[in-house]
Amino acid sequence: MKSIAQKALKKQASEEKKKARKKECVVKYALKHGKSKAEKKYRESLSNIKR
Repeated sequence: MKSIAQKALKKQASEEKKKARKKECVVKYALKHGKSKAEKKYRESLSNIKR
């Protein structure tokens, strides 16, 4: 059986991957449709996302 710490690390890693994918999607959308549309759709400024 996996220890609790291993499960927590795995869960944390998967959440970080989800965040990274979302950031990529936002940037991709911004390149295609424009910065202001992307900011409105995702309700967050691009400067915060690119950090």
